[in-house]
Amino acid sequence: TTEIYTLSLHDALPISTISGVYALSVGYWDAAGWEGFGNGVQATVQRHVVGSPFTVVVAPTAALPKRCRAEGGGLTDGVAGEVQYFTVEARDVADNKRLVGGDIFQVHAYHAPSDTVVVGTVTDWGNGTHLCRLRPVVQGTYDLAVTLNGLHVSDSPYSMHVMHNDAHGPGSTAYGDGVSTAAASVVETFVVQVRDAHFNNLTVGGNAVAASLTSPAAAASVPTCYDCRRRQI
Repeated sequence: TTEIYTLSLHDALPISTISGVYALSVGYWDAAGWEGFGNGVQATVQRHVVGSPFTVVVAPTAALPKRCRAEGGGLTDGVAGEVQYFTVEARDVADNKRLVGGDIFQVHAYHAPSDTVVVGTVTDWGNGTHLCRLRPVVQGTYDLAVTLNGLHVSDSPYSMHVMHNDAHGPGSTAYGDGVSTAAASVVETFVVQVRDAHFNNLTVGGNAVAASLTSPAAAASVPTCYDCRRRQI
């Protein structure tokens, strides 16, 4: 007489929440092992069926947005006009990192004072990790949203601060009476607002600003410049 038993994988193996490669042993227990099995004792298979132990690969399930993680300096700090980088790891409900690509993440940074939205780009590396890039040009604080299927990943939205870039002459301006009118032997003044290449005002001092006054009939005059420490010279 041949006895045939039908088992599902869940009948033979407890459900695992940790992805990875497992060895599945299928066979017969000794009498002591079988009695102890019902009482929570770890039984040892004495006689394996053909092919046992089997190799079972427990794969991560679908990505869950609130379990996905973003990491990198580009999440919180940046410089106007320069590309910021960070990565996002796709993870499932049990916090297992996904090992394949296909999840579509989106990156948007919103700057409320200028009503500016910066849309980032996302590169899927095909192994559960995604490289994100964005390039804001307006300085200030942004709300940075990283989402999957319209839902925020862990800790999103982030507060991202973008600093101005280096001083740029063509982006800077000079204003005041001294740039258009003057009287002989009278001190005239004007202000230079130093800006970067994206027209963001620089807010700290330290850059040298030079000015000269020339005339076809006279030698050049070099005015005195004062650094106001707000980069208004």
